[in-house]
Amino acid sequence: MGEMNKLSTYTWTPDSDKMIRISKSTLDTYSNWCSQQMWLSKVCHTEPLERDYLVIGDNVHNRQEEFYENLVCDTPRMEQAIAAAKDGDEKKAYSLLKQMYPEAEGEYADKEEVLQDWMIHNDVARLKHCNEPEDFLPTGNELDLDAIVEVDVPEHGIVKVHLRGIIDRIFKDDTGGLILMELKTGKFNPKYTPPKMRGEMAYYTYLLDESDVNLGDVKWWAWRFPNAEHWDVIPAAKRTITAMKKRIVRLVKSYLEQDFPVVNDNQEYKCSHCDFMQFCPKWTPYENPIEVSHGAEPIWKEVNE
Repeated sequence: MGEMNKLSTYTWTPDSDKMIRISKSTLDTYSNWCSQQMWLSKVCHTEPLERDYLVIGDNVHNRQEEFYENLVCDTPRMEQAIAAAKDGDEKKAYSLLKQMYPEAEGEYADKEEVLQDWMIHNDVARLKHCNEPEDFLPTGNELDLDAIVEVDVPEHGIVKVHLRGIIDRIFKDDTGGLILMELKTGKFNPKYTPPKMRGEMAYYTYLLDESDVNLGDVKWWAWRFPNAEHWDVIPAAKRTITAMKKRIVRLVKSYLEQDFPVVNDNQEYKCSHCDFMQFCPKWTPYENPIEVSHGAEPIWKEVNE
């Protein structure tokens, strides 16, 4: 849905004639990590660094999408897999699904194969609770969404904002309620990951509700972490959605006031994980860091001796 991107920008400034654009990632980085890093990641021109975990994540996501697309086109196989799972023949059910999964290729194929194998076993467990292929297959598969919302910002009034995002999977429960499910190939921390995931799912629920896509009401939030052999399903929580909306208000306010604070001194550990330190007001040696990122000659800060 790239057409709407022409009407908005992540690099919004007060002289822009476009809307502010927000995604799940920008909201998460702004709220839970570093607001200045979020801003710099959009306005600084840097060569993207290839990181193995990002490549693995993209590859597994792409194959998972193709896996479900393949199954949509093969109803007899789905019926056989459901029957096998219900009969307790997990090996046969696994084999039937495995044949529809694209083979892992490339430098990280071995690692990706392990993650994909866990996903197939998890889907075999899901098959046991299905009666028809429609019970198993997603209603939405990498669903690309856009929405325009009005955000009431204190001291600024109503601001139109473009929300966008891609929901990995949407399933339906036995009452027709929607289950939003995210696939994460990274680590799972029992203390920090669940609150982060609830925030992400709240954003996607709001995005889906405000979009032009009408699939029904979101009743459940779910996520799968094959690297940790962990999955979870929880009821959708209105209070989490309310809290997420407040974070959107704060982010829009930062755009309007062009105020993206750096982390506090007690959170400087985050800086070691940042690709934009040389352009950050907290660390940069330049008077013109943004311009330097776009190729300009640096103007060096004066050093007080």
